[in-house]
Amino acid sequence: MRRPRALGVLVGVAWLAAGLAAHAQAPTVTFTAQAIEASSPKTPGRSDIDASLLGELKATFQFTRYRSLGTVSGSVRVGQMWSASLTSAGLVFEVTPRAVDGGTITVDVRLLREGAPVVTTTLRIAAGGKVLVGGPTIPTGRIIVALTGR
Repeated sequence: MRRPRALGVLVGVAWLAAGLAAHAQAPTVTFTAQAIEASSPKTPGRSDIDASLLGELKATFQFTRYRSLGTVSGSVRVGQMWSASLTSAGLVFEVTPRAVDGGTITVDVRLLREGAPVVTTTLRIAAGGKVLVGGPTIPTGRIIVALTGR
């Protein structure tokens, strides 16, 4: 009679230890987010965005000028939230990596203005790749965030 109970306890302890080990070994993801003001002024002016990113922006959006508002970086384990203030855009950017599967990172993304979400989405990023997140409108155009994950 005691063997089945002891075996059950042993299996329970092994299951708990495996769960704790998996949690302790959750991968860390490093993010970089660049806030960009996209606009179409009467006099376009010069964009101060990296040429390769500028090409992606022009191919995706219909604005004539792209201006960097700053870049933030940070690292977080899968399941935890990384938050960064995009002060010049008046936004807070939250990213929660949900899974890392091979070369793909699945993330939940939120952009908040004055604590209220203005964009909420789930994205898949190729490790080392970049996604463009269209943000809220502002008086001069729109905010776009270029997000990379590794």
